[in-house]
Amino acid sequence: MRSTALLSALVIIVSFSACNQTVKDKTVAEKAELPEPLNESKGDVSSFKRYASGDMVNAIYIDLVKKTPDLQILENQLEQFDGSKSDSLAAFNKYAAKVESYYSSADQNLERIDDTVLKERLKTLLAAEKGKYAAKANKYETLIKDIDKENIVMKDYYETLKIVATLPVIVKYQNNNLPDLKSIKAVDEQAKILKAKTLKLGKKYGDAGVIGN
Repeated sequence: MRSTALLSALVIIVSFSACNQTVKDKTVAEKAELPEPLNESKGDVSSFKRYASGDMVNAIYIDLVKKTPDLQILENQLEQFDGSKSDSLAAFNKYAAKVESYYSSADQNLERIDDTVLKERLKTLLAAEKGKYAAKANKYETLIKDIDKENIVMKDYYETLKIVATLPVIVKYQNNNLPDLKSIKAVDEQAKILKAKTLKLGKKYGDAGVIGN
């Protein structure tokens, strides 16, 4: 009988230990899955502030990008797009600046010519060439305006992407990591006890009319 009781107790202890270990393993796994900005074991709770000026959406999104191939591809494409856009616009802006600087100088030089017939001929010639340039430049300027328009819409979609991609992460966190209510209740009870004790001592040492009932 004693052997059977001991065996039963041993089985219970082993089962309890196994359950405990399972819970611990689950807790460790859940913490490992947490994005760095939400994982308190990584350091200070406010450590996410090193990301994107303390923006929690950006912080979680950056962490998510590290683990998600299609988001990594998008980020690389966006980076390449920004670089190519910058290079292309810089090339056109330099070109336009030089051409416009020339016609500005030509207009100033034109004013120094006294011969009115010659001046008018040159004005006509310059106007014709300036018009040809304007027609060519207009194609680029139209495209640049279209790029800016598309970029504005893309940025709206990008901000939307960050929110919809990170929302499930924070929902999972808020559902699985709510602190134990017991500690808060204990503090609440302690506050009530201390309030009552303070009131009692106030009545004992002070004028009863001041504190009242």
